[in-house]
Amino acid sequence: MHIMSQSALFHFIQVSDLHLTAHPDTECTQAKFDAWLKRLYHLPPAELFLLVGDMVDADTLPNTQKLQELLRQIPNGQILKIRGNHELIRNNGGANPNEVDSDAVPLVQSHLHQGVLFVLLDNAKNAEPGAWSEARNGQLRNILSSHLNMPTIIACHYPLVPMRNNEALRASFHPYEFVDRAAAGILEVIDQFKNQIIAVLTAHLHLSGMRRHNGVPHIVTAGLVSWPYEFALYGVHEDRLEIQLLNVSPIECHGKFDQYPLRNGIHDRYPEAFRLDPGYQELSEFITGKPDERQITIPIIC
Repeated sequence: MHIMSQSALFHFIQVSDLHLTAHPDTECTQAKFDAWLKRLYHLPPAELFLLVGDMVDADTLPNTQKLQELLRQIPNGQILKIRGNHELIRNNGGANPNEVDSDAVPLVQSHLHQGVLFVLLDNAKNAEPGAWSEARNGQLRNILSSHLNMPTIIACHYPLVPMRNNEALRASFHPYEFVDRAAAGILEVIDQFKNQIIAVLTAHLHLSGMRRHNGVPHIVTAGLVSWPYEFALYGVHEDRLEIQLLNVSPIECHGKFDQYPLRNGIHDRYPEAFRLDPGYQELSEFITGKPDERQITIPIIC
């Protein structure tokens, strides 16, 4: 398997959907994190780690403490993180979708690294668009306009565009409309500044792949908890962004995901759903994406 060279200006990692549970860890999530960590030592050193949500299965004190303990093991590198919908699940197991910012998590974060602007959006709320989403979108527009023509990478938990045939996604997720709501207003801002946006990085779907919307690549990674146990390695060059989706070694486990043939309890739950997408011949390919979705080069022309 090709691993990109170390000649890039810098490398960064996108990872998500660990769904860590401190106790009882029925999905072997701590072992899966350890397997990912071991994989990192065989890759070019990353200067940034983008945690794109659902790193814990619920926002409980034991889970968040355990995650912080695990993250301290990451070699060097700065960690940038946003929350997913599972970070909004509270101690009682229920979500509080009407809270805009119960944990003082910024709706928009930005970080400038070696001439590349990273913008992290909170779009995990399952609430209807309103004042909170308008405020977020306004902040995004202000950040992009104040860094005009600067190469920019955007990250958020919910995908902003359909990463597979819409019918197939709706058959796999019940309900799916919350993902549609999560994009409200964001795509309009991205379209306005599309000439400077290199890519949009997302998660949540437990599948991997790439789609383009008005010329902007949108990339999703399957995450660590379920097959194919994936994350993404990025190499930033002066004229291009190189992307490679990578696996970690499977962990012997007896959790709910392992009860399904492909150990992916999202899409194996409705194994015939992929047949609604004519672009994929097998369920495995529907989940992992085709080869040209897994190793990608994007020009940087800002």
